[in-house]
Amino acid sequence: MYEKEPLTKSNLNFINELIKQNERLNEELSQLKSTLKNKNKAYKQYKNNYLQD
Repeated sequence: MYEKEPLTKSNLNFINELIKQNERLNEELSQLKSTLKNKNKAYKQYKNNYLQD
């Protein structure tokens, strides 16, 4: 078994940076999902209009 490192200021800063990075990536993922949803919606509308002609 290993010994746990104490929570130093350096360790806490490292953890906080990972949390911030995770939040940025989650925001980017959310934007990409929204873009994909909008593109899928537009494609479905295009397909419906094309098939009706």
